[in-house]
Amino acid sequence: MHYFEAQKFIGHLADSGALAMLYCNIGNGFTDKKQYDTAIIYYDKAIAIRNRIQEYSQMAVIYQDIASCYIEMGDFSKANKYLDLGVDYAKENNFSLIISLDCG
Repeated sequence: MHYFEAQKFIGHLADSGALAMLYCNIGNGFTDKKQYDTAIIYYDKAIAIRNRIQEYSQMAVIYQDIASCYIEMGDFSKANKYLDLGVDYAKENNFSLIISLDCG
């Protein structure tokens, strides 16, 4: 994946939205390759950065990406946990698109 080459160039920006986005994209790449454990590692890195820099715009989506990985892995308990986190976060921040996905 070319994302690893990009990481070399922006890796020095340890706590940046750009690095968090890069980690999400790397996670998406591993999800596409069905390497869900590795994808979750990168999604977690993105969450950690977004929390440190207090940039929460994509948090609900990242939680849903993690939930999708757990669904594919057959771990529905963890998937449900992350889906709930995503919906709760969306509600707290008034992200209506994500909220509309809440079936409960």
